[in-house]
Amino acid sequence: MNQSNWPKEWQDKWVELGYSEATPIQQQSYEPLMSGKDVVGQAPTGTGKTLAFALGHLERITTEKKSQWLILAPSQELVVQIADVIRPFLLTGQTMTTLGGGANIKRQLEKLKKKPNVLVGTPGRVAELIKQKKLKMHEINYITIDEADVLLTEEHEATTVFICQSANRDRQISLFSATTSDRLDEFFANVESVEQVEVVAGDAKMPDSITHVYIQSNPRDKVKTLYRLAQIEGMKAIVFVNTIGRLNTIYEKLNFDGLKISALHSDLSKIQRQESIRDFKKGETALLLATDVAARGIDLPNLPAIIQFDLPKSLTQYVHRSGRTGRMGEPGAAISIVTDREARELKQMVKENDVEMIEKLVKFAHLVDPKN
Repeated sequence: MNQSNWPKEWQDKWVELGYSEATPIQQQSYEPLMSGKDVVGQAPTGTGKTLAFALGHLERITTEKKSQWLILAPSQELVVQIADVIRPFLLTGQTMTTLGGGANIKRQLEKLKKKPNVLVGTPGRVAELIKQKKLKMHEINYITIDEADVLLTEEHEATTVFICQSANRDRQISLFSATTSDRLDEFFANVESVEQVEVVAGDAKMPDSITHVYIQSNPRDKVKTLYRLAQIEGMKAIVFVNTIGRLNTIYEKLNFDGLKISALHSDLSKIQRQESIRDFKKGETALLLATDVAARGIDLPNLPAIIQFDLPKSLTQYVHRSGRTGRMGEPGAAISIVTDREARELKQMVKENDVEMIEKLVKFAHLVDPKN
């Protein structure tokens, strides 16, 4: 990828936004995307994947009044984040709109009538609009699936496949994620894709800038441990919880103890989610309790820590969670609150990724060595 060949609008915007050299995924995916072949892009969290697929598509989008590029993402928040990244790089005359599941569908229909060139949406809402014959998929030339490891899970795969099958057979499909999916072969068979280019820029290892900490706790004392972590000066962390029900219980207990916190999950309304994110970003709350999918839609480039209240189900999930901190070389901490048994499971889980787990205690609003 030769940046000197970019449109001048891009070169100016690149400097204005303070970007320096393009990241490996941005450099390596550009030519494969421009070739028109189906692409599978994999790179660690926080390495600029959104801009990678934006740069590889926008030069081919015309200003003709029709929707040409559809981007799918698993949450409303991520849809908004993707649009925010792409918007500065839209070339003169190009238009874009979002189709998130939590937004007003009547307003979305009005925007669709104007035939925006680029669409960013959640699979559920996009599929709904296709079935209502409001979204003309025969005009779509390109489909990008962001967070592909999520959208190819059992919960979302059928909808994702339906959307791709609704477009013409000669459309280009690209998938981007931090980790691979074992459902890729089945997916490409279902959408009749015969040739794909794989772009792997870096592996799924965590950056060296992240410190990995675990705190042992009895199951009934985990909430107390979380409360103590919130008292640490400068603490600002996404707290990962595996289920919405469990998240609500933790939220209620901490609220009862007088701790102001934020929560983020799919059962909340769009306004409630926006308020939670706003309070957290403004520093009005130190902790944001979130499920994994909901957390993927939050743009927090300088997040100092993440806390795992519940043990991740896999190394892949640990990588995704930890990747929310320590971005672009900034220091970060991945803190896991675990029982004795969970501590053993966690160490075994991260062993293959050469992660050193450090045990700490929370005392007097500080993380300290257990031996002290």
